[in-house]
Amino acid sequence: MLYQTETGFIDVVIEPQFAQFQFGSQLASIRSSDLTSLQRMTNSVRGEIDFRQQDSAFPFTGFAYLDDLARQLKTMSVITQADRANENFSRKPAAFKFLGFEEDDYYGESEEWQGALYPDEVFDFQFSAGRYLEYFRVWPLFHVPAELKSHFL
Repeated sequence: MLYQTETGFIDVVIEPQFAQFQFGSQLASIRSSDLTSLQRMTNSVRGEIDFRQQDSAFPFTGFAYLDDLARQLKTMSVITQADRANENFSRKPAAFKFLGFEEDDYYGESEEWQGALYPDEVFDFQFSAGRYLEYFRVWPLFHVPAELKSHFL
């Protein structure tokens, strides 16, 4: 789905490689004609921006969940009309940034979990014993963060 921003255009697309990341909402790729459009979307676009120099129309791709993007753009059409790509156009993530909240029903307190995970750890972490994450989201990273590298030293 194509949208005009103050500085250019964005195209909201669900890539096959991110189709499995549905944590209350669908993770989508936000292709953009300019970097500024993505940088201004601080309430929805997170993780790293993928730059593809060979793509002259949409060289920048950010990542957001459709419900967050709908609030940012102030339209629900992004949820129902996001395009589905037949093949991936962004790079394969080396890791994921994550954010999760665990709610304590008895005391009404919540605990925040955030950090980085390797791609094969995402679902194991979300469903690991001992915690129930009521909110859990991941965003692609195209490098391995130091915190993950240090686990193997």
